[in-house]
Amino acid sequence: MNEKYKAAFDYINEGKYEDAYNYFSNIVDENKNDTFARFYRSLVAFSYLPTKMQETIDDLELLANSKNKYTNISKAYLSIVYCNIEMPLKSIEYGECAVKSTDEGIEDVLLDIYFSLSKSYMMLGDPSSLEMALKCVDYCIEESVEDIADVYINKIDILSRMNRFDEAETTLSTLYVKFGSSFSYYYISAELNILIYKAKDDKDYLQKAYHLFYEKIIFLFHTLTIFSKNLRVAMH
Repeated sequence: MNEKYKAAFDYINEGKYEDAYNYFSNIVDENKNDTFARFYRSLVAFSYLPTKMQETIDDLELLANSKNKYTNISKAYLSIVYCNIEMPLKSIEYGECAVKSTDEGIEDVLLDIYFSLSKSYMMLGDPSSLEMALKCVDYCIEESVEDIADVYINKIDILSRMNRFDEAETTLSTLYVKFGSSFSYYYISAELNILIYKAKDDKDYLQKAYHLFYEKIIFLFHTLTIFSKNLRVAMH
């Protein structure tokens, strides 16, 4: 590594992210064409400084739309960023380019790109987009070396929007087997039963949703509230 960047990475290792960001900024101010400093400045902001969202986008857009070492990896991060701020068309535009690249660093964030694509296609909501969303989330499940609850939750959401309720319930069962009961599990269960009720006009599903909400979700909420109060008392 070039010695002039060392101090910035020392700041990162020490958890001094604002200092690292400012150090990279000083380098960029001196040389607008320093793509290394600009890219790593954007990564520091992306990872640790959420209030600098627009600055992150500006840096990544500049890198993604010019010929340099970081063009495609910048598109990868833009796909994630635009998904997070609910701009699905932008997320898809950059994500679909990024997954075709074999550039250094792409493989490390490939599952993140596909997860962002699955959510972005789901946001569009039309039948063909939902099919794409399902393909992307299935890729995440098949290729991931560890199970991630958010991926299964996203798949349940996609299947529900496609009115493929049997598959959504099967995925919900898988979520329970892999991660157990939780506030999220009961909330998603209740939400799914409400959607099935609306689609089938079967009041049994409405009763299930009612049961889940009042007997599970409210109970967990009150339990968490009591635990939080007890914890605060114990700390004083």
